[in-house]
Amino acid sequence: MSQYLQLRFKSVGLRRLASVCQIISLVLIMAVILYAPALALSTVTSLSSWASVLIMGSICTIYTTIGGVRGVVYTDVLQTTVMFLGVVVVVVMGSISVGGGAQVWSLAVQGHRTQFFE
Repeated sequence: MSQYLQLRFKSVGLRRLASVCQIISLVLIMAVILYAPALALSTVTSLSSWASVLIMGSICTIYTTIGGVRGVVYTDVLQTTVMFLGVVVVVVMGSISVGGGAQVWSLAVQGHRTQFFE
């Protein structure tokens, strides 16, 4: 995109400004993306926030470097599968605790939650 700006407006300064803005944007986005799981890790364990950030950053960097994009895709598939199965387990366990599928359906009918097309 910055090359387009240089060709369109014939300005090297504008190209550099666009590059700097893009770098700042990516650094800020990566900071948020890295901090969110690090915060979860530090909340669950007794690690400090800085240690969690360093651990998460190191693991992600090594994993991506060794496994490449294919490894990341496999991890995404595995994570999606685990999340889907988790939702199914929660629905099944919730249905069992309420009294079964028939009881869930009767409660839905009583609460007028079965009107799908209105």
